[in-house]
Amino acid sequence: PEPDADTMKDLSSYQNTRHCVFRGFLPGAGVLITTRFANSAQVHHVKVPMGARKQITYLAEPVKSCAPAPAGCVAQGFIYGCDRGGDEQTQFWFQNMETGRAIRLTDGKSVNKSVEWSDCGKRVAFSSNARDGKHFDVYVTEIAHVLASQDGEAPRVPIMRQDKPGYLFTSGFVDDHVLVQHYVSVSDSTLYLLDAAKPNAPPLKVAP
Repeated sequence: PEPDADTMKDLSSYQNTRHCVFRGFLPGAGVLITTRFANSAQVHHVKVPMGARKQITYLAEPVKSCAPAPAGCVAQGFIYGCDRGGDEQTQFWFQNMETGRAIRLTDGKSVNKSVEWSDCGKRVAFSSNARDGKHFDVYVTEIAHVLASQDGEAPRVPIMRQDKPGYLFTSGFVDDHVLVQHYVSVSDSTLYLLDAAKPNAPPLKVAP
């Protein structure tokens, strides 16, 4: 039988719940979370435990990733990723929380994955198929250059070119060294260590 209207109304308060995802600490300034606003997940800032959340992004599309800038960054903020209309061509933006300005790091048309901050907070590494639309490479960009540029105009230095099938995921950036996973399938995955200070150096295979 069809449920009655009163029962459906009572159930709606249990079904239309909102969850939040912890995205990381802002140095000395609380945490960032993503939680649903209207029909999409957006970034919010919570300064203190049990404090009120402040919405930072107001986008038509849901935020897919969020990486707070570590201490040492030239501006307080975070990098977030989102696509346009569900096209899965995720772009990365730096949200400057001091000015409210968001600046795109990526070219606006490629597929980009797994952004990673350097431990000093001055650079980021990410993978992208910007070169040919098929193969993923790893790029490094300086946040100071991003802040001084317009959308997508900051220099991006390739430190690994990959002409094999699969995806590249950055998973650590300490000093000048970037740990990268070349993922092909569940049973085919390789780890490489890259030297961001030597973009032409061959990657060092570390596993398996």
